[in-house]
Amino acid sequence: MMNLYRGKNTGMVILILSAILLLAQGCEKEEDSKAHLEKGLDYLKKGEYDKAKLELKTSSQAGKDNAETYFALALLDEKNRQYKAMRENLQKTVELAPDHTEARLKFGKVLLLFNELNAALDQANIILQGDKDNLDAAALKASTFIRQKKEAEALSVIDNILKANSNHTDALSLKAMIFMEKGDLNQAYALVDVALKADPKNIALHSFKIQLDAKKQNVDAVIADYQ
Repeated sequence: MMNLYRGKNTGMVILILSAILLLAQGCEKEEDSKAHLEKGLDYLKKGEYDKAKLELKTSSQAGKDNAETYFALALLDEKNRQYKAMRENLQKTVELAPDHTEARLKFGKVLLLFNELNAALDQANIILQGDKDNLDAAALKASTFIRQKKEAEALSVIDNILKANSNHTDALSLKAMIFMEKGDLNQAYALVDVALKADPKNIALHSFKIQLDAKKQNVDAVIADYQ
């Protein structure tokens, strides 16, 4: 009877020790995952994308599903213009962290890129349900309306954004795009000029300005913009 009792105790001790070891291994893996994530983000900031990819892939394999790791992979995909992979990593991010607004906003923009208009609109609306004053999400919504040929709805959203922030570059460029499509190049140009004053290093805005200069046949301005 005593031997049997001791045997049961021994078995219980083994189970407890095994559980402790497994927990310790899990913690170590989680710590490894975070360490690789931090290294990956550091390499990403430095522009060392191959090293960043290696660290981030290792991070995703070292621990539990980590939303920040998938988001960092999406940022790397964005740098490398690998938009299909970016879409997948952003989808994984918002599945793991539904309140990750930055990831959801980027996810919406990528969906727009793939012409998944209703899905992009859904992402904007999800953000706005939790934060009705999120101007970037509103701009995504306006972008979707423009692609859906809903000009009136788009302008309504854009004007509300500009009431809240007259220098919101996305809203300004979207409104300029609408005027350009209407053939009102002067109004479009004026809006882009305001946007560039607010964000002078914005490459997309400079490209837009060149496009407008070309439409206006302003050769000197086009040449100056390229210099």
